[in-house]
Amino acid sequence: MMNTESGPPGNTLNSTAMLRAVLISAIIGDFISPFLIASLTISIPVIGSDLGLDIVNLGWVISSFLLASSVVMLTAGRLGDCTGYKRIFTAGLIFSLVGCITASFASTFPVLILSLVIIGVSSGFMWATTIPLRLSAFPPGMRGRLMGHNSAAVYSGVAAGPVIGGILISYLGWHSIFLAVIPLILLNLLLVGVYVWKLADNCTKSLSGFDTGGSVLFAVAMITLIYGFSVIPGSMGFLCIGGSLVLFTVFILYEKRMASPIFDVNLLFCNRKFLLAGNATMLGYSITAGMMYVMPVFIQSIMGYSPLVTGMVYVGAALCQVIFSIIAGRLSDRLTPGYISAAGLAVAAFSLVMFLGIDTTTSLFIIAGLMMVLYTGIAFFGTPNTYALMGSVPVEKHGMAAGTIATLRRFGNQFSIAIPMMVFSIILGNVVLINVDIPDFLISFRIIIGIFVVLTVIGIVCSILQENVRWRGTLSTE
Repeated sequence: MMNTESGPPGNTLNSTAMLRAVLISAIIGDFISPFLIASLTISIPVIGSDLGLDIVNLGWVISSFLLASSVVMLTAGRLGDCTGYKRIFTAGLIFSLVGCITASFASTFPVLILSLVIIGVSSGFMWATTIPLRLSAFPPGMRGRLMGHNSAAVYSGVAAGPVIGGILISYLGWHSIFLAVIPLILLNLLLVGVYVWKLADNCTKSLSGFDTGGSVLFAVAMITLIYGFSVIPGSMGFLCIGGSLVLFTVFILYEKRMASPIFDVNLLFCNRKFLLAGNATMLGYSITAGMMYVMPVFIQSIMGYSPLVTGMVYVGAALCQVIFSIIAGRLSDRLTPGYISAAGLAVAAFSLVMFLGIDTTTSLFIIAGLMMVLYTGIAFFGTPNTYALMGSVPVEKHGMAAGTIATLRRFGNQFSIAIPMMVFSIILGNVVLINVDIPDFLISFRIIIGIFVVLTVIGIVCSILQENVRWRGTLSTE
């Protein structure tokens, strides 16, 4: 089954230099945040020891970053539709620069969390606009390749973070991972100023009727939900989760009444293609961040290896992600994307089942091999899934769709961090890493992996079902 593109073309008059600059700038934007969060996961045991944090509070090192990005992505995508994607992208770069400078000098837990919140906001701004920037600059017929570049950049950051981060942490300390990306941010600001800023805007150029109320409602609902997961099994946790569900319901009802909503409810309730592919996005990415949180703790604190050795475990996974993301993008231009993404999740599910059998005696070569299989599956899932989502909406809603996709990814990532935080809280309690009971940790580890397996299987079903839905959008399936 083949895919063909139709709909409004990109700006075919853009110069080769501008197209190259837009692509490089977007790739760097896609790379920075995943690199930082992946590097942070390797540094979690070191940060915990340096700042005296327990295993549950350590989860907030990742959660604060993910949560901040999650709550602004819909707003950022809609602002891009209104004022221009290059403006929101540039704002994200500036926030990222400020956050990294602050984090590089952080010596207390509150300052670190504040810095990560700022970086998370920058991530939300950039991730909601890098895809629309590409689509507005390049001609039609290249969507699959552009999605492949997007996924390859993201996965390169995810996989390179543990490798490069492990080296930096071992020799220069955990603050150095923030200093390392500052040159990239400055280079990107230079590219934006010289080339990208000349890109023609594909926006309404008006903030009239901007949905401020919806932005606030979504942010409060998301914060309440994630905080609730972090304090389970306490009564406050269940109360917060229940309250967040009420707030999300109010948000949906509110958005249905808005003339210019921050989130087009019809994307979900009147576009079954987007709904199913969106659910697959959330479920597929609900394993990645959780594994990045759990595995470094397992390898360093339970097995006793260094951050450098832990980073080396990810080398093969890094290569698999980059190579197969590009291949998956090209396949998406030719084959049915939903089936490709389902196959990718099936590979990921297989590797997760194998992870259930590892313990402290398992060879690092086996763990590295399983990581390669896992991230190969995620690579084949991500690009086709994004392709299907962006192709199911009209071009004038690409910013909103990109913001929604980024939000679903971040929500999945956030949920995957909340799961181990909840399980650790119930089984291990608020214990520092050096005092963790190994048998109890292994029980927690297997419960977490089991939950990830179930979520992945549901994601496979959603990916398959979305290909049986006919929809109106910028792509058609023959």
